Amino acid sequence: MSTATPFLVEAPTERTTPWRVVVDGQRSRGMSLGDAVIPPRTSGPTRHVHTREDEGIYVIDGVLTAEVGDQRFEVGPGAFLWMPRGRPHTFANLGDKPLRAVGLINPSGFEQFFTELADYLASTDGPPDPDAILQLNQRYGVYPAEGPPLL
Repeated sequence: MSTATPFLVEAPTERTTPWRVVVDGQRSRGMSLGDAVIPPRTSGPTRHVHTREDEGIYVIDGVLTAEVGDQRFEVGPGAFLWMPRGRPHTFANLGDKPLRAVGLINPSGFEQFFTELADYLASTDGPPDPDAILQLNQRYGVYPAEGPPLL
C-alpha cells in the first residue's frame, strides 16, 4: 500500500542477517532502501547479474570492495557505488572492521527476494539447496555470472 502519510521505521533491537530491508517500494511509493552490517573478511553474494533493477550502495563505515563488469572499486565512507542492471557484479568486506552501508534498489520490488530467502533459510535443516536458491534468484530475474569470488 502506497502512502502519503509520513512514517518512521525504527532501528531494530537486534540484527539477524547482514542485510535488512528498511522500507519497501509499496510503502514508500516506489523507493526501496536497505541497510547492511557486514563483518570483517566476509564475502557478499556470488557474482551475479540483475535483469530488472539497478542497485546502489552508500558506505557509512568500512570499505566495500566491489567488482562491476570488469571494473574494481574500493568504496569508502561517504562514497556511493552505482551498479546498473545487466552488469555482472559481486562485493565483499575484505577489511578488518565491520562494513556499514545503505543500499537502494531501482525500481523497487527486488526487496521481496530478501523476505523469501529468509523464509526459505529459516525452513531448512542444514545447508540450503543450491537449486532452490537458483530458482529463487531466477524468479526475480537474477542469474549467476562467471568470475571468481573476491574472498
